[in-house]
Amino acid sequence: MQVIVIGVIAAVIGLGIGYFTWGAQSAQVARTVESLRGQLDETRKAAEREGQLATQIQAAEAKLKQAKADLQTETEQATKLEALLKKKKK
Repeated sequence: MQVIVIGVIAAVIGLGIGYFTWGAQSAQVARTVESLRGQLDETRKAAEREGQLATQIQAAEAKLKQAKADLQTETEQATKLEALLKKKKK
């Protein structure tokens, strides 16, 4: 009879310790999951900002290319005008 009582008490203590240990582990896992979700959200936001910056960079590069083309055109026209002025002076 004492063996049964001791066995039941040992089982209850063992199950109690297991339950509390499992609860602590599940709480830790829940905190880890929340932390990882936060990191994932930040990573997604960073990727979105990076995409926006890439779009802005492409737009700026297109404007720069256009400005270079405009400058080239203006330079050519100025050269032509200078040549014409030199011819008129002669």
